[in-house]
Amino acid sequence: MKTIFINELGSGVSLQAEHFVLTDFKEAVTKKGDTYYRLKLADKTGSISGIVWNNHVPDVDRGALEVGTVIALDATVESFQENLQLNIQRIAKAKDYDNADFIQKTRKDVKKLWKFLVAEIDSVENKEIKILLKSIIENKEYSKKLKTLPGGITIHHAFIGGLLEHLCEMFSLAASLYEYYPEADPDIVRAGILLHDIGKLYEIEEKGTVYDYTLEGNLIGHMTLGVEFLLNHLPKDFPEDIKTKIIHIIMSHNGEVEKGSPIPPKTIEAAIVAGVDRVSSNVRQFQKHIQNNEGSDREFSHYDKYLNAGVYLK
Repeated sequence: MKTIFINELGSGVSLQAEHFVLTDFKEAVTKKGDTYYRLKLADKTGSISGIVWNNHVPDVDRGALEVGTVIALDATVESFQENLQLNIQRIAKAKDYDNADFIQKTRKDVKKLWKFLVAEIDSVENKEIKILLKSIIENKEYSKKLKTLPGGITIHHAFIGGLLEHLCEMFSLAASLYEYYPEADPDIVRAGILLHDIGKLYEIEEKGTVYDYTLEGNLIGHMTLGVEFLLNHLPKDFPEDIKTKIIHIIMSHNGEVEKGSPIPPKTIEAAIVAGVDRVSSNVRQFQKHIQNNEGSDREFSHYDKYLNAGVYLK
């Protein structure tokens, strides 16, 4: 059984047959030609990197190194580039564990979140947009994925129900802006929010106790998959100008080319969607660190590459 969680680890701690779920594995070679392994591990409180140097490679059960597998390992916790890392000496498949120790879920009531999302779609006044959006949320396959998928694999809202929580946060944030920006069309904003990450329905899939990228997710990405989804689900005679605006929101919602969007926001609706997406994503990262360190004596969290900072916890 698991005896210590990632948020409880500190430099110098020794681990014996401790359980983690494997979320990524890469085999590499040193300049001298020696084989070593790089791993990413997780539990319900967070994630951590691990390394197996060449002298301990023979002590690793290669059959255990499949993404989604719960493994038992011996390791020492070290500090590396402002982050903790596991220096691993042995790996085997775990035999006695509780899945609940490794699966992060939303703390929110999924039924209430879904009711809120449905109400947002019901408030759409444009007939064509409303038909499009309702056809999506009333589809059993799509609604199930919208309720259960994480918002991402490793960054913001990376837990079961995270995508739904992210969408509801965005709907709520956007609603607070309509009074101040009457030039924006709320119906197009609502469509953009529901559809900006719709490609994740095909980008992410469940693998064992973790979620990982699909082949399409790795090779195409959720923005392009989202545009394909939209084009395949448009009602007959859907207005061309609205279609173009929604596609623009999907392709620009990361806000900046440097952050992954092929084009920056060029409409007021796209600016709103990109803005509330960023707020939801960033603030959720802060919240994650605060929640994962509840009861901890730490003043700051470990360095977060996404935020480019450690989070103050007091």
